[in-house]
Amino acid sequence: MLRRLSQNGSTLPAVTLISLLITFVSVWISPTLLPIERSNLFCSPPSGWFSSGWGSLLCGWACILFGAILSGRLNYTYALIRMRTTLPFFFLVVVFTFSPVLTTRLDSSAFVLLFFLSLLFILFSTYQQEYTQKQAFAIAFIVISLSFVVSGFILYLPLFIVVHSRMNSYRFKCLLASVVGCLTPLFLLFTYAFVFDVQLCVEAYLESFTTIDWIDFTRITPLLLTFVLFSVLTLALSIEGVLSQYSDKIQTRAYNSSLALFSLFSLIFVVFAYDRALTFLPVAGVCTALQLARYFTYARTQFSCYLFLLVLALFMSIYIWSLLPV
Repeated sequence: MLRRLSQNGSTLPAVTLISLLITFVSVWISPTLLPIERSNLFCSPPSGWFSSGWGSLLCGWACILFGAILSGRLNYTYALIRMRTTLPFFFLVVVFTFSPVLTTRLDSSAFVLLFFLSLLFILFSTYQQEYTQKQAFAIAFIVISLSFVVSGFILYLPLFIVVHSRMNSYRFKCLLASVVGCLTPLFLLFTYAFVFDVQLCVEAYLESFTTIDWIDFTRITPLLLTFVLFSVLTLALSIEGVLSQYSDKIQTRAYNSSLALFSLFSLIFVVFAYDRALTFLPVAGVCTALQLARYFTYARTQFSCYLFLLVLALFMSIYIWSLLPV
């Protein structure tokens, strides 16, 4: 069953249509799910950029679909999985569609989903390359620029630098390029605000980093259940990855261990910045989807089929829970 699913591209249109239907149902039954990212420099949330709630819904769903296409392309380009498979597309759609607290409208999580996948393309291209200053500049530039809209994303900048160094391509010039990449969007933003007299919420933006909002395990919500499920899957897949790592090339191991690292730190960020969970959980979701795709593409036992159905059932349970009245 898993082999047919992983190699049969004809199932992707059906998965896409089911995803759209599920997204419509989730918004129709529970139109208001969670507050969005509480602060950004532009004083207005991304979901407020649309006057129509359905317009925001369609853009959010389009982000899921485009993200799924990017995940498949990422796997094809860098051979995260050694076999031909459609499971990266499948699992990214499943993870985000059945977790409606993440992306059912144009929200901070939608931006994080697309930009994080784009950053992975840039990051993985640096593996054992001699000159990667351009990539270092681009990563810093994108992370800082995105943090203007999604403030919590700035926490990933040190992690990107660490992972870049693990690709055996980070030099002192790359550090200088990263610094310039951080300063350039700041210069452009404040120049734009000065020339066009645009108000920036700098004070509120900076104050948002001065408080810690610990995760609340006493109140069971779909967001908390999503965090718990991602945590269990990240732990299990990381252990499986360590046990089976020598079956992959060193380059592939570097890519997959980087995904595990991003997922782990995303979950740690959620613990002490729960109000920014919609910033961090999409990153964990992308990494979890790619790791699930890797595991189930190689799995051939009957037990793996049961695990596959169990994972789908767990995501579906969170989806049903999110539709229940509070």
